[in-house]
Amino acid sequence: MKNDMKTSLERRLEIANLVGLNGKMHVDQLAETFNVTGATIRADLRFLEQNNYIIRSHGYALVNKVAFAKLASNKGAEENNGYSIVDFMGNAISNFIQPNDSIFIHSNKFIRQALETIQDFKNTTVLSNDLRLVNKFINVDTAKFFMTGGCLGSEMKFIGTQMINSLRQHRFNTSFIFIDGFNSKLGIFSKSENDAELIKILCEISERIVVVSDSACFSSNSPFWVCETNSIDAVITEGQIPQEVIDAMELNNVKIIKQ
Repeated sequence: MKNDMKTSLERRLEIANLVGLNGKMHVDQLAETFNVTGATIRADLRFLEQNNYIIRSHGYALVNKVAFAKLASNKGAEENNGYSIVDFMGNAISNFIQPNDSIFIHSNKFIRQALETIQDFKNTTVLSNDLRLVNKFINVDTAKFFMTGGCLGSEMKFIGTQMINSLRQHRFNTSFIFIDGFNSKLGIFSKSENDAELIKILCEISERIVVVSDSACFSSNSPFWVCETNSIDAVITEGQIPQEVIDAMELNNVKIIKQ
């Protein structure tokens, strides 16, 4: 199983299950199990503790037996209602899409899954560096999908100088991007130098920048600075965001849409 491909909700549910089965687990054990950083796990544990699902103590996650049952119940209710996080994200993205818009979609599985729930792309023109995305949607009737070109990387996304240069020839009404980290004072960060450069260009050539990311990124650090907070217009996310991040967003007039 590729644990790095899980959404934050799936990972957090499994963390709660593992802690419930083992009684306690260390941050390092969980980071290795899910193939993510310790910072990501600590953000997950903060979320679980804030909602009384676990108790944190000296680097360990300890089970909260009463609330653990509640977490499993909530997950089951979500599945029974037929409205998932992916549905929520897709609906939120759709609300930003206007008829005949020119759109850029950043290569990311999280965004790609959300787009699969959208039925009507409103006669838009969509450019993406995500080969999987374009191949999947190339025959839809309500949009025209195009690829950026460039060097095809290991994650089936186009990267490199050619991709960046081709991008400069375009202008977009809305660009949907994925980020890996956020600092309330410094702004947006990415774990990829290529993605950081891509997003910087999109900020220059797009009327509106919409961040679509899981809530874990707002408690994480990444090495490559992308832009100031005031360069983005909206954030779509599935979970809780730290209050200092909310304050920074509101200070810069960034709209927050969360489940």
